[in-house]
This record gives sequence, C-alpha cells and structure tokens, in this order.
Amino acid sequence: MSIEIQNRLNIWKSQDFPVKWYRPDLKVRSFFRKVKWTWQRAKYGWCDRDIWDLGSTLGNYIASSVYKLSKTTHGYPYGITEKEWDKVLKDIANDFYYGTNDDLNPNVYEDRLDFSKKDTEEQKELWKKYSDEELRIYRLMEAKRHRGFVNLEKWFSNLWD
Repeated sequence: MSIEIQNRLNIWKSQDFPVKWYRPDLKVRSFFRKVKWTWQRAKYGWCDRDIWDLGSTLGNYIASSVYKLSKTTHGYPYGITEKEWDKVLKDIANDFYYGTNDDLNPNVYEDRLDFSKKDTEEQKELWKKYSDEELRIYRLMEAKRHRGFVNLEKWFSNLWD
C-alpha cells in the first residue's frame, strides 16, 4: 500500500492523462507543468495539482504518513500494548486510503453501460443499478473516512516516533 500511495503523490511517476503518440506537444506541456508543480511543492509545501482534489491529496498524505509511522515507530501510548498501537495506526492508514481513493472501489455496473443506447429499458435499469451502487460506494467511503477521522482525533497527540 505504501508504494502505491507514494506513486499517487509523486508528480513524476503519476500519469495525469494518457498522451497520444501523435501529440508530442502534450508531453512537453506535461513536463513543464510537472516542473512548476515540483517548484511549488518545494516552495509552499503544496502545488496546484494538490489543490485540484485536496481531500484526496490530504487523505493520501495521512494514509502514507501513518502507514510509515506504523513501520518505524519505537513507542506506543500509555494504556495500550504495542500490538494494539500497531493495529490503530494501520486502521487509520487503511481508512484514509480506502476512504479517499474512489478508483479502489469500482462500480460493477460501469462496464455494462452503453451510452449510445440510453433510452432502452435494459439501459434504464442498468443506470438505476449503477446509481444505487455509486451511492452505496460513496456511503462506504464516507464511513471509512469518518472512522479514520475519529481515530485520528482520538490518537492525534500520540502520533510520534
């Protein structure tokens, strides 16, 4: 999980949009955009790309940081065991990871939708199922984020190495 999160946060490893071989100008623009974002992160600690979806960016930062802390921690809070502390840290990391990355929760009906046949009864039924599934996924992600925030608030002052 940690490497995948780091790749999501790494400007140079992420693929923003697929660039066609016949559009080399997009590769050049993408390169200069990434240079600008790198400079902004160095200067301000964030960049325009981070602001575009700040919730996802913060969720990924929290997930990767807490996951790394769970691997390198040398102590644990008073009143719980080291094993319990490790579980708390991994729960926070997983809740933020799965609660902020919607591509990790795919909709099973998405591939079966046909946009050219929107008006058929079969497609209307699929759209209804798709919408219901999207709502279910959204609520699941919202519950994970909520649990992550509750645990983060509870253990916030204990997040040290």
